[in-house]
Amino acid sequence: MRSSTFVLLWILSCFCVLPSTADKVDVVLLAGQSNMQGSASLDGLPAPFEVANPHVRFWTGDAFEPLIPGVTKTSARASQFGPEIGFAHALASLEPGRPIHIVKFFRSGQPLHHGWDAGRWVGGEPAPGRRTFYPGVDISDPNIGVHYQAMLIQAKGAFQALRVQGHEPVLRAVVWMQGEADSKHEQSAGAYAHSIARLKSRIEHDLGSSAVPFVFGQVLPHEPALDRFTSRKLIREQQRRVDMRSGAPESTAGCWMVSTDGMPRQKDTVHYDAIGQAMLGQAFAMGMLQAEHHLAMIRALNPCLQPVSSQETRGAAAGWGVGRTWMDQHEHINAIAQKPLDVVLLGDSITQSWGGEGRSVGSPGGAARQKHLEHWRLGNFGISGDRTEHILWRIEHGNFDGPPPRVVVLMIGTNNLSRGHTPAQISEGIHAIVNTLQWKLPESQILLLGTFPRGADASDPMRKRVQELNRLIAPLGQRERVRFLDLASEFVEPTGAASPTKMAGDKLHLTAQGYDAWGAAMAPVLKEMLGN
Repeated sequence: MRSSTFVLLWILSCFCVLPSTADKVDVVLLAGQSNMQGSASLDGLPAPFEVANPHVRFWTGDAFEPLIPGVTKTSARASQFGPEIGFAHALASLEPGRPIHIVKFFRSGQPLHHGWDAGRWVGGEPAPGRRTFYPGVDISDPNIGVHYQAMLIQAKGAFQALRVQGHEPVLRAVVWMQGEADSKHEQSAGAYAHSIARLKSRIEHDLGSSAVPFVFGQVLPHEPALDRFTSRKLIREQQRRVDMRSGAPESTAGCWMVSTDGMPRQKDTVHYDAIGQAMLGQAFAMGMLQAEHHLAMIRALNPCLQPVSSQETRGAAAGWGVGRTWMDQHEHINAIAQKPLDVVLLGDSITQSWGGEGRSVGSPGGAARQKHLEHWRLGNFGISGDRTEHILWRIEHGNFDGPPPRVVVLMIGTNNLSRGHTPAQISEGIHAIVNTLQWKLPESQILLLGTFPRGADASDPMRKRVQELNRLIAPLGQRERVRFLDLASEFVEPTGAASPTKMAGDKLHLTAQGYDAWGAAMAPVLKEMLGN
């Protein structure tokens, strides 16, 4: 390392002052275990990586300081480093001049799965005080792992420091390097895809972020693995499957796996040397950018996947009451969500018309609700006009931040059809909703309803699109804790004509008799799912 380089860069950095206006600034959370900590020697750092990027700030625990290799302590030892230097170096080349704030957290040798307590497998259900990164089901969960709690405290402290400076911190990505500890037991290795999906969702929620890239390195590239890594192949396969490009059922939007094959390691075959860490950091930066563009492309091509709030202002016409807006409804549902609920009805106007607390204006389903559903603790989360993209936004912004319901009944998509979205696009949106619900509510069950029939008869183009949509989403019912129920036959005659007594004049909404038929068909399924 060249001391003169350090001095020059430090002097230059003193003249680089962040804007004083309340601008948005990017924050990237780097976290994990020993290979995120980094045990590579700075003496082996290639010369090009010694040059600091004046636009990169590193959180020291007290303040954001310029990231200067050899000056800024980024690992457990001042003489060592992890992937942060290669990450910053790559961004300096690919995004010159764009400020980035790095928050790094590490716990060497520590697991993610709740069955561990540091290096000891205890199994069973989640329990308080375990030394893991387990994020729990929500922020109030007493079983959250102590490492996750510490990581969250550090990240929130960094965010608050930026706010004090007048900035608005925005989580840009999570970079994760962990998994060796979970590979030591078949159960934690086999559940790793689910663990990563839950971790991603929890971090985003707890830091007040929308969905962002979650970039992670595939662990243990050396073959054969050391004896203690008994489930190496299983965890590497789980990591591959959770990648958004895998096409596997575990595929999670935003998850992006970086291959570590070929990156030089130390003699222990587990930890990366200086060149390996520089390569790993560069790969993380490239992966983050690729994941960002991949997500943007998907969202641009399919609006059903883009979480957005509704701009609906119909008020009384939407059945909300005079002067009430869509956002009023959303916030009211957030309040309802704070109560323990057995069943949540999630959807659009067809769901809203079940009525109930805050949803009783013009509700033809009121009598059927009392007859079939109200012996359970019921929450009606239906909002008129909603589409898949609105449901995704609502899930991210509080509708399920209270005690997890036992069953979520989901029906959505008909308004997407009205918007001109194709059955394939809507199906992707519904898949995303189910994915998000399962990450956020890992213990809840989902009763996914086929979209109800539309149109006067079987020849109606809308009827055919609904049938195609239901065909595409039916396989979701094969997932654990998900059940698919198609009630189309309840609302059409044997001839294919819309039922004149159960469907309203628009051949879209239901009459009171239609809700009675719906309730009679659905109640036994709910009873079975709830066990009462």
